[in-house]
Amino acid sequence: MTNEPLTTRTARQQQLEDRFRTVRTGPDLPRQLRFELTIPRSWKPSKHDKQRARGFHPLFRFAPAEGTDADVVVAVGRSSRDVNPADCLAITWEKAGGRILDRRDAMTPGGTESSILVRHAQHGRRDMLCSRVVKDGNRLFRVDARAAEDLYRRLAEDLPIPPATFRLLDPEGIPTAESQIEASYDAPMPFCFKRPSSWHLREIANERNRLSIQLEGRAAKPPIDRITIEVRTRRDGLGIGHLARDYAESLRARGIRVGGAALLAAKPPMGFQAAAVFAPAVHLGEQALFSHVLMLDHPQGLMSLGLLGPTRKACAERWAINTRAFEIVRDSIRRIEGMERN
Repeated sequence: MTNEPLTTRTARQQQLEDRFRTVRTGPDLPRQLRFELTIPRSWKPSKHDKQRARGFHPLFRFAPAEGTDADVVVAVGRSSRDVNPADCLAITWEKAGGRILDRRDAMTPGGTESSILVRHAQHGRRDMLCSRVVKDGNRLFRVDARAAEDLYRRLAEDLPIPPATFRLLDPEGIPTAESQIEASYDAPMPFCFKRPSSWHLREIANERNRLSIQLEGRAAKPPIDRITIEVRTRRDGLGIGHLARDYAESLRARGIRVGGAALLAAKPPMGFQAAAVFAPAVHLGEQALFSHVLMLDHPQGLMSLGLLGPTRKACAERWAINTRAFEIVRDSIRRIEGMERN
């Protein structure tokens, strides 16, 4: 790989400055909604279409002065439950009949964020859009840069820039839509974790050699959205494979069919020496369920973290809430040194 000459970068930067400008919203918007982004220099504020961003309230629209069939729309929505911005974006477009052609993900404190290229057909017209959702607390900001499909080639280099440069001027800086509650335990091994406040914690067993916790979501329909945490001491040669078998047996005891699945190595969280993933195919009657188990290995004990709920196909919104809650619990698990029980 060779370095690009400085003169070339300077020329491209100058070209970008000649063709684009950065706009900032003013005091006509509440402080927490103000933003800036970069748009083509000839594009101006324009009347927005309230039907464009379903589930989102339009804030601003920018369009070419010459009347070209293209625009940029910034809209805002709210979510009382925490989700990944990437899942919110993809599910919204899938429900609207859009076809995602390209997707680029990035990790943020609020979860996975993505920029996507979408083809969307509606009311006899076909559009191409570069779309992005940014999360700030319980607000979701969506930026769509659109062009009629027959104009896309001419605008292909311009459309990704407004979503990519969108930035809140005074963000709340809160990475999750709901507050988080921390819990800590000292046996069978000392650890702590956080959960979204909408998930109810119930202890099934809290003993010296075994800890069993269930986190239940607020689903009104079966199956219950459930995250399970099992912690065991290292007795009788217990290993990660035993945790996978125990999890499968716990599902079978509730009438859930469990298929076979291989254990796949995974990156362990801080304080653990090894990890594996177990994702069997599971069914309740004829209904397929989503199941995912992370098993963690430490010299002092073993831990499994399991998720059970509807599949993405059956209920995309619940799946997005569940998988984000699982991520929050998983990513917050920490071993607590110096808390061992005597």
